[in-house]
Amino acid sequence: MAEPFVDPGRIRGYHAHIYYDPESRPVAERLRQAIGNHFSVELGRWREQPVGPHPVPMYQAAFSAAEFPRLVHGSC
Repeated sequence: MAEPFVDPGRIRGYHAHIYYDPESRPVAERLRQAIGNHFSVELGRWREQPVGPHPVPMYQAAFSAAEFPRLVHGSC
């Protein structure tokens, strides 16, 4: 029997991984600066080498469930 989905009301936060390569790193830098300036997020450190299940360089942005709609829809 499949387990039920988590009640969305119990979700407290989310995170996203921003992947980049040497050519797209300047764009990743601008995105990092923008989301750090406009949203309530915790930005992880730059990972220049693959780590864990992430096959390419990346950084993480963690944010609350309340911040999700603003961040996803781009409302500042």
